[in-house]
Amino acid sequence: MAKLYKSHNSNTDKRTALLVGIFLCALACAAFLFFKLWMAAAVSAVAGVAAFFAFYNRIKVLQSGLDGENKTAKMLVKRLPRGCAVCQNFTVKCGPTAELDAIAITPQGVSVIEVKNQAGEITGRADAQYWRHTRSGKRGSVIEKQMPNALVQSSRQVQVIKNVLIKAGINAPLKGCVYFSNSYISVNISGANVFTNEGALLAFIQKGRAVLSPQDIKQIAAEIKTHTIK
Repeated sequence: MAKLYKSHNSNTDKRTALLVGIFLCALACAAFLFFKLWMAAAVSAVAGVAAFFAFYNRIKVLQSGLDGENKTAKMLVKRLPRGCAVCQNFTVKCGPTAELDAIAITPQGVSVIEVKNQAGEITGRADAQYWRHTRSGKRGSVIEKQMPNALVQSSRQVQVIKNVLIKAGINAPLKGCVYFSNSYISVNISGANVFTNEGALLAFIQKGRAVLSPQDIKQIAAEIKTHTIK
């Protein structure tokens, strides 16, 4: 079992702020009704309903992301051997700033993992700016939309961790990947480090020969924590 280093997730704060927004809309409507300000109450109610649906959808997206990140971190901690480290939800600044869903530090090196939790089908090219996300909607409808290429996001995250290692004078193998944690996902991105099952992700993380000692792993985790924005 690996050791978990967990930082505060900024998406939790965003979700809380949205919930507060919904509450304030309801509170304003109730106050207008109490003081018999009917027109203001009606306007507030309409605005409140619109805000509720907008906030609710955003909250669902944030919660889905949090669920995927937590599920992935728990799996990595459970399935990676003793002596490894897993860093979860770190916002690291070293040159650029990057929000890092998960980092696995093993004897084979450092793996930066961008976690996605969409359901449906993802198609596209590894070098494209956007991918296509298709999923089922209500009453048998099909919803299609673009999503940013997660590999581009992953490459930025890898660069930030590379900066951390260089600054600390640490020479360690470093790589990045994208992991879709939702069981109801199909991904067709050819020639890329994109994974949809635990076994393939773990094989990617532990590929190569062991070059880092337990002390090296602890040092790398400590350096990442040093550059974390709280």
